[in-house]
Amino acid sequence: MRIVYIMTNWRNGTIYMDQTSDLMGQVWEHKSGAVKGFTDDWSCHRFVWFEWHDTRMSAESNKVSVMESRGDCSA
Repeated sequence: MRIVYIMTNWRNGTIYMDQTSDLMGQVWEHKSGAVKGFTDDWSCHRFVWFEWHDTRMSAESNKVSVMESRGDCSA
């Protein structure tokens, strides 16, 4: 089971989208700043959305579709 999720900073509309099998662990890492990287650099610490998928391929396909619909090329 895979979960596609979105974190945001709400300040200037920056979003971070990824997939995981451990949603609670991932959200904790982003909120606490335990892992340095994009979400820490851009303060994307607010969890705003998730969606369950049966396979990694389905999750990745959905992630790309959502990013493309936003006009975001970083998918």
